[in-house]
Amino acid sequence: MKKMFTKLGLVLLVSLFAVKSLWAQVTVLGWPGGPEETALRKAVEVYNAGPGKSNGTVSL
Repeated sequence: MKKMFTKLGLVLLVSLFAVKSLWAQVTVLGWPGGPEETALRKAVEVYNAGPGKSNGTVSL
């Protein structure tokens, strides 16, 4: 019985971390107007144009 509760607790903990990562936000710092910004904007444009991105797009 104790093993079952331990496994259940572990599964719930892992699930919590997995769900929390779905709403993660990332801050990327780059020189404004430089080649890093241009490359990042192009990467975001290509990513958002991919299939199935109606609910998971990236914004700058």
